Amino acid sequence: MSGFPAPRADLEERVYRRIAGFLQESGLGRPELLAHLGIRVISELGKVQWAKVDWAALPTDRSIAVRLFLQGSGVAQTEIEAGLDPELIGFLTEAGLLDRVPSRPDLRFCPVMLYPIAGLWAASDRVLDIHGGPLVMGDDAVFPALYPGTLRFLRLMPPTGGALLDVCGGCGIGAMVAASTSHAAVTSDLAERSHQFTLFNLRLNGIRNVRSLAAGGYDGVPGEVFDVVVGHPPYVPSLGDGAVFRDGGSLGEDVIRELVTHLPEHLGPAGRAMFLSFGRDTDTALWQHRVREWLGEHSAGFDLVLGVFDRKPPETIAMDLAQRHGGGKPGAAQQLEEHFRRHGTRGFVYGPLFFARTPPGAEPITEVVDMVSEFAAAEDLAQRLDWVRSRRRPDFEGMLGGWRPRLRKGLELHTRHRFHDGGVEVEECILRVDAAIAGNLRIDPGMVPVLALMDGSRTVLEILGESVRNGAVPATVAPREWIGFVAGLVDRGILPFVSGTTPARAGDTP
Repeated sequence: MSGFPAPRADLEERVYRRIAGFLQESGLGRPELLAHLGIRVISELGKVQWAKVDWAALPTDRSIAVRLFLQGSGVAQTEIEAGLDPELIGFLTEAGLLDRVPSRPDLRFCPVMLYPIAGLWAASDRVLDIHGGPLVMGDDAVFPALYPGTLRFLRLMPPTGGALLDVCGGCGIGAMVAASTSHAAVTSDLAERSHQFTLFNLRLNGIRNVRSLAAGGYDGVPGEVFDVVVGHPPYVPSLGDGAVFRDGGSLGEDVIRELVTHLPEHLGPAGRAMFLSFGRDTDTALWQHRVREWLGEHSAGFDLVLGVFDRKPPETIAMDLAQRHGGGKPGAAQQLEEHFRRHGTRGFVYGPLFFARTPPGAEPITEVVDMVSEFAAAEDLAQRLDWVRSRRRPDFEGMLGGWRPRLRKGLELHTRHRFHDGGVEVEECILRVDAAIAGNLRIDPGMVPVLALMDGSRTVLEILGESVRNGAVPATVAPREWIGFVAGLVDRGILPFVSGTTPARAGDTP
């Protein structure tokens, strides 16, 4: 069990309003404060060189807030009494955010981590002691929500104005983020401690349309159906230490298997789901096909997009796990690798599993895409699925011919020149785009002015006609060939595609 109590969620409303007001006034998440700490975003908090921070340049109350909540250090009782008003000190103490350092009665500290994230305040378990050394996380520890994996998860959550369920919710951050747009949200977690932290976080942020449950998977919502289901389940192959926040079973798949297997019972007719997970390609099937098998008799009713952030061989994962969680046990890496091999593991895949109900009468889609940007979002997965569905339409060529393409924002053209026969000529043109699902594309220099026409004002076939007239495209290029070229630009992320933006029209011919 974890050592420090969770903050209290049963106090008067004015207590939480006063604490939230203090946090806001302290500017803990503001760019200027982060810059003062030497970081760009709050997720880089672990990179702060605290010994080099100019504390004298900060107002007293802000300095106290930073040291208590962001640094997690001890602060002298006398300094706190001189810098904060007695009512606030009383509220912080009553809520469980201010306590005596056991070994130093003259110092006060915050027993939990408290930080700004996604426009909200979140409390979770500490990972460092007051001196900056690592703490041993309890079996039921509530993992901090400001690390890259959680931020990635938040970006990948499909939005909804309806009902959302976040399984394995931790401190409740997923449901809290969704609360601003959803009609109602539920966050559930097997650990009672996560439930207690979530209740506090809901009170601190004044959120009333989120329900928190201490329950594993769908156990707390029998018979309930949601518009969106999301989860960032434990996926670390277990080393037998029973850490709830990371234990995914001996192969890391126990929790995700249950979530996928019972998803059809809880996802609405037009619903979407996303699980950020870690899975295995095996000797018998790739990860995406194994996931589809878990849907059982409902498989034909789901489209599935697997986004891939990373792939690693079994030996790499075994070594990493042994170093991080093996506790120095001799031969741990070799034992893990042998365990993976015995179960036919060829490699591990990390990334989102995005589910959507298959349209009536359509064949289910299984798509795999490389997520080349750290900032990939739910919209990118939805657009990719939309594109794959559109390519299967019998009227695809007519539809794409009437579409008005617009180059992706941020697209760059990189050219390489060379001196030749007393002059300079373009030797190579490469399109580069910082998009979630994209790839660099080498193009003929003569196609650059053609791409410039893709500004959203002309249809695909109108661009072909104009390009033929000005000589940029040979007259021998047929509409079908041209549409294939444009489709390739969508495949490579050069053109973002949204179906239904412009229907095909008769007369859209070159």
